[in-house]
Amino acid sequence: MSHVEFFLGVALGFVSLITAIVGGLGWYRVKVAEAVEKKRDFNHLKNNYSQMSENLKVLIKEIDERFDHIDNQLNRIELRTDRDRTNPL
Repeated sequence: MSHVEFFLGVALGFVSLITAIVGGLGWYRVKVAEAVEKKRDFNHLKNNYSQMSENLKVLIKEIDERFDHIDNQLNRIELRTDRDRTNPL
């Protein structure tokens, strides 16, 4: 084995090592980016759920207030009709 072949083998070994390191770093970068993206997506879903929950609370409160108002109106109508029934003109 000559010196040229030896140095060529060492050079190819270094190129292979550098290529493997660069590939590993690229793979790691992609995995970290995917993890960050999944976390961001999860946080978006969590925030959307929280907003929907708050909106539902507001809607339920509004519906409850409307039913209370309708109930009061019906009670007034009932009192008026009872009064008219007991005190005919």
